[in-house]
Amino acid sequence: MVVTRKLPKPLSVDDAYNAISDFAEYPLVQVDKFLILRAIKRTSSDNVSFWDALIIEAALQSDCKILLSEDMQTGRKIDELTIENPFS
Repeated sequence: MVVTRKLPKPLSVDDAYNAISDFAEYPLVQVDKFLILRAIKRTSSDNVSFWDALIIEAALQSDCKILLSEDMQTGRKIDELTIENPFS
């Protein structure tokens, strides 16, 4: 596991396990053909890359209101989703 070996300050195996266990409490969005097809449409309608569109569609499917991204345009609204840069 990268976080236990390759980081400048690696996590202990127990800390890595606990972090993954915490993340596992969040609902998962299954990438299926419908999500992919919506993302393909989103690339043209909102002029975003396919990968950004896939993230946006997954966030919308999860009823997210805020999407944290340092790569997308901060403040941009897409449907009911607002993109924010957590580092600015």
